[in-house]
Amino acid sequence: MKRIIILLSFMTLLANVSNGQSDLTFYHMGALTPQSSMNNASFFPDAEFFISFPGISGLNIKMDSEISYNQFMVPVEGTDSVKVDIYRALDNLKEGDNVRFKGDVSLFQFGIRSGNKTFSLFANMRYSGGFNYPVNFLNYFAYGNGNFIGEEVDERQIKGGGIAYHEIGLGYTQDLVILEDKTLRIGGRLKYLTGLAHLSSSKDASVSMFTDPATYDLTIQFNDAMIRTAGLNELQGDDPVGYILGFGSNDNRGFAIDLGADLTINDKLHGYLAINDLGFINWKQDVENYALENSEIVLGGFDDVNDVNVTQALEDSIDVWTEHVAGQVEFRTGIGTQTLLGASYQVTQKGNVSGTLSYNRSSYRSSEIGFGVGYTHVLGKALTLSTTVSKDQFRPVKVGGGFAVRVGALQLYGVFDDVLNSARQVGDINSVEARVGLNLLIGRNDKGKRKPKPAKQKENLSPFPPEYDLDHLLDEDEGTGSGF
Repeated sequence: MKRIIILLSFMTLLANVSNGQSDLTFYHMGALTPQSSMNNASFFPDAEFFISFPGISGLNIKMDSEISYNQFMVPVEGTDSVKVDIYRALDNLKEGDNVRFKGDVSLFQFGIRSGNKTFSLFANMRYSGGFNYPVNFLNYFAYGNGNFIGEEVDERQIKGGGIAYHEIGLGYTQDLVILEDKTLRIGGRLKYLTGLAHLSSSKDASVSMFTDPATYDLTIQFNDAMIRTAGLNELQGDDPVGYILGFGSNDNRGFAIDLGADLTINDKLHGYLAINDLGFINWKQDVENYALENSEIVLGGFDDVNDVNVTQALEDSIDVWTEHVAGQVEFRTGIGTQTLLGASYQVTQKGNVSGTLSYNRSSYRSSEIGFGVGYTHVLGKALTLSTTVSKDQFRPVKVGGGFAVRVGALQLYGVFDDVLNSARQVGDINSVEARVGLNLLIGRNDKGKRKPKPAKQKENLSPFPPEYDLDHLLDEDEGTGSGF
């Protein structure tokens, strides 16, 4: 249990990074890469078939927070070391601030086109999570309870968690003609999941603190305080690498689907819809659930409020108030669902403007709405450039940029969703969002793109004026079957 407390404290207090969930710059680049299907299952690159290789074809890292490294770490005078300055961090935090992270690694991907259908096989390792900063709780213990004598202080921003898992699956797309002349491409991806690790607090967990004005007894009241974990012991075992790389090697299993659609309304206008990661994982192996043995703890024996060392008192009591294990009860969690609705319009021969609305629900029950507008330009057959301005519900405006270069069968791409923040000094960066990779694309999908030229017809050079045209008599004779 101490490991869990330490892990939660470290992630909550010291983590200075997390993710912007939208990934809209990459989405606005359309079906450019094999990895695009992770955002919309109907996307398939311009190729007859493709291959993506382990590690080098898809690496996605997203991290985001309200505070940067320089806002909570300070140098130790006279040395080359640094230390945590909790007071400086609290000065830069407000209630509701959080830290989020998300990413994935493409382990393998193969796809092939057959007429108006495509088929793909893929495997990825993915992770996501986040925590709210318990600002009231931290202020109470950092600055002491002297200013809160006789006053109850509540902290409800203590929910959080994280998840890591493998996915392996099959993808399929097909083109359909609807409404007489509209083309609808639909796609789906069926995924088998193997859970690697899970950590989460209970949904409505909260804590209240009260210092008695007469006795200075400190009462800590916990409500619905439970922590669920799975896989953490395996990660700290004798072979953590083997555990991480072992597909289907444990009993934490589940399923998920991705659904996508691309509607060609006319030659210039497209509409898109994607629902990703509809699924679950049943956590059965290496499961540990922790809860407080008593919901209320009273720390007493203080002669003066200045003698109440709250932090030390909690450290001395940690074995008492965390020793109860609720049991190794199996549980089920979602993996975080994302919905994307958008459209693109061709404004020039090689340029498209896109707009997208996103709704993200994380694996630890936090939700967020975002939107973005972007422009993508194709330069010949080799280079594609894209930029997007996006805004998440609880985040400032971000400017992203992306590129893809294709030389022969090789494709190199890179996407950076917060370019302005990344240009700051390293210590001031509080957001990193990047996706890079190298793919092998064979052939191009030219079928249906070239309109056949109409057959040339011989010009009628009859010397007679049109009113003397007697060809209709031949048609009548053919219709009756008579003739000379």
